[in-house]
Amino acid sequence: MFATNPFSVLAETVPSIIMQGFVVLMVLLIVVGTLLDIIHKKNVKYFF
Repeated sequence: MFATNPFSVLAETVPSIIMQGFVVLMVLLIVVGTLLDIIHKKNVKYFF
C-alpha cells in the first residue's frame, strides 16, 4: 500500500508549478470565503 505513490502519474503529466499554484489558489479561496462568510453573517464584531 505504501510502496506506490498515487501522485507519481500526476507529477509526470502536470508541471509542478501548476500543482503549487493550485494549492496556493485553494488556500486563498478558503481565506476569502471565510472572510466573506464572517462579513455576511455579521460576526465581524467578535473578531475586532
